[in-house]
Formats: sequence, structure tokens, C-alpha cells
Amino acid sequence: MRILSLYLLRQNLFLLFAFICVGAGLFAITDLFERLDEFLRSGLGAGRVAYYFLLRLPLIIYTIFPAVYLISVVAQLIMLENSRERMALASGGVSPFAVVRFVIVYGAALAAVQFVFGQMVGVAADREAALIWQVEVRGRILEEATVKGLWFKEGRNIIHLSLAYPAARTGRGVIVYVLDEQGVEIDEIIKAERFRALTDSVWSLENGVRLKPRAYSAESFRETTLPVKQDLRAFQVVERSMGMDPERFSLPELYEIIRRLEEAGSNVEALRTAMFSKAAYAFSIIVMGALALLISGATGSLYKAVTLAVIAIFFYHGVNSLFVSMGEKSIVSPLTGAWAANVIFLAAELLWAGRAFVAGVPVARAT
Repeated sequence: MRILSLYLLRQNLFLLFAFICVGAGLFAITDLFERLDEFLRSGLGAGRVAYYFLLRLPLIIYTIFPAVYLISVVAQLIMLENSRERMALASGGVSPFAVVRFVIVYGAALAAVQFVFGQMVGVAADREAALIWQVEVRGRILEEATVKGLWFKEGRNIIHLSLAYPAARTGRGVIVYVLDEQGVEIDEIIKAERFRALTDSVWSLENGVRLKPRAYSAESFRETTLPVKQDLRAFQVVERSMGMDPERFSLPELYEIIRRLEEAGSNVEALRTAMFSKAAYAFSIIVMGALALLISGATGSLYKAVTLAVIAIFFYHGVNSLFVSMGEKSIVSPLTGAWAANVIFLAAELLWAGRAFVAGVPVARAT
């Protein structure tokens, strides 16, 4: 069995590498043509453009990997069938489910590798590529990126910022509602024209007024301090237009950002969906492996099998995008939105395998 596993592993790694090269190449060429005008207008050198796409490569591989794995396994199983290697395995007394077991175990191992690769290499490289795109190509300085109409809660304070510069930790139009100890009524209202963070836990408010509704009093100030620990840069994650897509954060970083935003009273459904999607997308490799077994059992034609695989890939991504969007908009729970496509496909695969078993049709021609 070890010899068989090594043979199948070597064969699939070759196919996997070939399909990754083709898929990543097509992806990169499409990306280049979409961005070519902006690269030319920016005057960025060829070496810097090449470096940008080198940084994009890990995320491209991460994105296409489940699809590439499906196609590589389908091609491998059809090749085993057409070369009569299935008959040789059966004649040698190899269990009919040996290949099935290899595909599932191998898929689980690749899912773990993809998850770690995406969180460690993919996230860091894509973040650097996004910085090149935003600053060097589009000329947008991240320190000038703004968040408007921001609300958050910290302790007894409910804070509203008309305009904030998260990277610079400054802004304008501050209103602070200070609640009483029971958190029911407003003790005072602080309004200021500007604010700036003095330290990680203290803000300076400038040119404002302190209102005390119960005492019917108002007191102007030129500058006062307010204890605030909330890091405004966390709110940039929600602003995808700034290039701060949640996918550009690792799982630990997303967890910490969600914790901070929840403490501030912000809606974090989109971030929770993105966090759950990281594990769900890695698990989709196992789903694709099981699907490859079923497709290869349905037809002995390589062309038909690959066509079915491509259709399944588009259908999976359509279903996944739909439910992820629903999770981000709180139509379904974030966990449901992230995992729904996997659950639906697994249910369909089990139904397909069950019907094939009842009909006496082999689940995979290569078993």
C-alpha cells in the first residue's frame, strides 16, 4: 500500500504542479491586462511590476488551489482507468477503496498545507502587493485614507467621529456621550472640533464645549483629554476601498480586530464571515477530492470529466459567493455563510454516491 500511495502521490504532484502553472499563468496574465493602463500611467518600472506579480503569486495559488486539485485528481483517475492500471491493481489484490482512501487523506493533508500557507505566506505577500498598488501605482497615501460617520462605544463613552484619519490617528467633528454609572442616562456631552491621539490610551480634544444636561451648564475648553484605548486602524478593515480587505489579515489578526470592534459596539458580521471562510475554503479541497472520485466514476472520457469539473467549480464558487454575501449582510449567520457551499456539495456528493451504490455503479472507475 505504501508503494501505491507513493506512486499516486508522485503522479498527482506532477499534474498538480502543471495545472498550477497553467492556472496561475492565466490568472496573472488576465490581472496584468486589467491593470496595464494604470501601470503605464504610474511609470512603474518593469522590475517593480514583476515584483508586484511575484507577491501576488501566493494568493493566486491559494485561490485556485481547490479547483486545480479537483482537475488534477479527475485527470489522474481517468488516466489510471484508460491505461488499465485499475485492472492491474485489482489483479494484485489491492483493495478497491485504496485510491478512494488516498484521495481523501491526501486532500486533507493538502487542505492543512493550504490553510497554513494562506495564513502565513499568502496574507503577508498580498498585503505588500496591495501597498504597492495603492501607493506606487494609484498614488494613494494610506495616511490620507478616511473613515466617515464612525460610531463606537468604550466604557461609559459613546463616541461619534464625523471624519477620522485612522493611520494618522486624528480627525474632526467629535461628539462624546458620557453615560451615568448605570449606563442609562447621559451625564454629559462633549463636543470638539478636532482630536488627536496622544498615546495608545489618551486622546486630546481641541476647541470644544462640555455640556451637562442635568445641571443646564456649558463649559468651553481649548484642549482637554479623554481616555480612549480603541485603535481606529481596526475600522479600516471594513473599508475595502482602502485596500484593507479582511482577506488580507491572518486568522489571529482577524480574531483580535473582531474582539476590539465588538467592544466598540460595531457590526462585525462581515469580519466573522471572512474569518470562518478561511477554514471553510481550505476544507473545500476535501470536498473537491470527493467530487473528483464521483466525476471519474461517471465517465471514462477525460474531456467530459474535465468539463464536468470546470462546471462544478463555477457552480461551487457561485453558491459560495452567494452565501458569503448573505453572511456578511446578516441574512444568515457568519458560520452558515462561510460553510454552506461545503455542506451543500457534501450532501449532494453523498446522495450521488448512495444512488451509484444502489445502482451497482462504481463510485470511481479507478478503484
